[in-house]
Amino acid sequence: MNKVSLFEHSAGVVKPEWIDYNKHMTVPRYFDAILNSINLWFDQEADLGESYMAATGHSMFTVQSHWNYLRELLLGDPLTVTLQLLQADINKIRYICHLYHAEKDYLAATGEFLVVHVNMQTRKTASFSEDKLTQLKAMQARHASAGVSPYANAIKHR
Repeated sequence: MNKVSLFEHSAGVVKPEWIDYNKHMTVPRYFDAILNSINLWFDQEADLGESYMAATGHSMFTVQSHWNYLRELLLGDPLTVTLQLLQADINKIRYICHLYHAEKDYLAATGEFLVVHVNMQTRKTASFSEDKLTQLKAMQARHASAGVSPYANAIKHR
């Protein structure tokens, strides 16, 4: 997979409090390592973060995720996360994150997410504006040039 067209973020290092009795990163911390990158993507790239909610009264809710734990990570290992927008439609998006050992460049884990666009007053799904959907579709097309991860598509876009 070619990472050039994807959102990429240095996610710090494996922290001491993330280590379990097996001396490697514990399962819930893989999500912690990826979450900051997801939030940055929502804020900086997709413009669907906190400022979007304040301006539009809409937000994004995760409704499904699928994880693959592929290689262990140890104390102090440097981390990099990529995010690829796989699909965007009228009221939802699906994306996959890849968590890499930043120096050895091996894939340690993936997380695929389905999130829905929600009207915060009604707490129900709502359509994206035409402009927002056009922006997301263009990003999806750019991200598609990276190729499809063999770990993608565990979540069926409903």
